[in-house]
Amino acid sequence: KGKTWFVNEQNNTFNKVVFDNDFTEIRVDSLVINSNREVIQFGGVKRDSTYKNLSLKFSDVNIGDLVPAVDSLRLQGGLNGSFSLVQKGKRYYPTSNVTIDGVVINDINFGDLSIEVAGNEDLTKYNINSTLLNDKVKSFEAIGSIDVSADNSYIDLDLILNKFNLQALSPFGGNIITDIRGLISGKAGVTGDFRSPLVEGRFDLLNSGLRVVELNTDFKIENNTQLLVTKNKLEIENATITDSKFDTQGYFFGNATHKNFNDWELNLKIEAPERLLVLDTPAKDEALYYGTAFINGSAEINGPIDELVIDVAASTQDGTSFKIPLSDAQSIGEDSFIRFLSPEEKQAIVSGTDFVSEEIKGLSLNFDLDIN
Repeated sequence: KGKTWFVNEQNNTFNKVVFDNDFTEIRVDSLVINSNREVIQFGGVKRDSTYKNLSLKFSDVNIGDLVPAVDSLRLQGGLNGSFSLVQKGKRYYPTSNVTIDGVVINDINFGDLSIEVAGNEDLTKYNINSTLLNDKVKSFEAIGSIDVSADNSYIDLDLILNKFNLQALSPFGGNIITDIRGLISGKAGVTGDFRSPLVEGRFDLLNSGLRVVELNTDFKIENNTQLLVTKNKLEIENATITDSKFDTQGYFFGNATHKNFNDWELNLKIEAPERLLVLDTPAKDEALYYGTAFINGSAEINGPIDELVIDVAASTQDGTSFKIPLSDAQSIGEDSFIRFLSPEEKQAIVSGTDFVSEEIKGLSLNFDLDIN
């Protein structure tokens, strides 16, 4: 990732590979790879097919340089520790004891992560003990085992969260839902085939909230709201939400489904029995709509994360000022509805040429409003 790594930068004689004439025995003596203060050291010996003793050590290696890049996710942390593998005959003894000091996700400090892994003699089962320590609090623990044998692949892990920072999830909201925040506590079990495990648990939210970008609205979620986790689904129970600007309130519930944490779809609903802010966008160039809207009614958010549809069925309340620049729209029929034109479509109309629109993905907003 844009860094220069050196092999034996100091040119000392300890960095060497030694082998005999028929390559029966190969020995690596302290092979050092470094980039400034980040150091990876490999050493060990291999004798025919019956004996190995290999070791890989890390010192202050930025974990962000080792993992694949993920959009909107910036990961940092100093990887320290070692991996080792000993083979004696048909028996193997793998062990790992590493820490990632100062884990930082998108400029937010999450503490120090320790990972201990010990494997069995035939490399089919691994015991795992991992802890994230943040300001002397164990905010995350994963304890259990993974069996990777061909006829019995299985995972059995207990996950424990204690005031874990929800901002770690913000990148997964993409450009639709941002500023996911707050603390989450609870327990979950992860069992079954490790390629498609069953996850079941219950968590409580504290000081949590989120922002809906296209609506420019930010909501706080009441404390002790429960999040239920089942196979391929996250479900939030009926919770009171409060907009962060005007303190209007409503109720929020629904679920998010996924396929092994891919292909996310939302099925969420907001109820506003009295008065709730649902839109607060400023006027700007090329804006299709703008203004402030308070409603009494309901709003639903449905669909895949990259093709969300927001349906609002409600009546406006005091303080609503919703504007549509008609210069950027074309009315159809007797103004029964309004269809917005892209700049390309408007240019095609002016020039008298045909325009074939591409399939559009993104956010769709449908308003069915009674204006008061």
